[in-house]
Amino acid sequence: MAEQNKWRKIGTLIFLAMMVIGFSIPAFLDPTAREAAVQQPNQKLCQTDADCYLLCDDKPVEILCSQNLCLHDSCGQNVYYRFTEIPLTFSLHIEVDEASITLGERNNPGNVFVRFKDDTIQVFSFGLSLRHILEKAGILLSSECLAVDGKQYCNDDTKRLQIMVNGNESSLYEKYVPQESDSVEIVYS
Repeated sequence: MAEQNKWRKIGTLIFLAMMVIGFSIPAFLDPTAREAAVQQPNQKLCQTDADCYLLCDDKPVEILCSQNLCLHDSCGQNVYYRFTEIPLTFSLHIEVDEASITLGERNNPGNVFVRFKDDTIQVFSFGLSLRHILEKAGILLSSECLAVDGKQYCNDDTKRLQIMVNGNESSLYEKYVPQESDSVEIVYS
């Protein structure tokens, strides 16, 4: 009987350790997702900006959808990315292995903060970074990789990801906030 209790206790400890590891590993793999979840526990899920509209004082308020979460979910919150009627306009050209990616084909009418017209981008808010803008086209960018349609293009011994802003290389990558009339090129070759 004592032997059976001993194994039961060992089994329980192993089970508890597996649960702790199972809940901890995802936080170590993507700490930003954990921080976002802690900061905004009641965020609404979304696919486009249109899923995030709020009605405040009987007026519609546009809310940015980022990483499939509405950045605001109530009228009393500070809105970091306010919708503006007059867009900021800049050019963005993406080239992967000497082939251009046509952004105009990636325009989604449900996204009201960013519009793609070939290589011309209209942004209807101040302060949106390249990460937010490219996310609307289904493209992910970091300092090491560019992900397009599920395929990753990462720096290695033979190829390099480079971002040029107005003819000068930028080290900000996804954090770069475009300015009016900028010319941005993202090249992987």
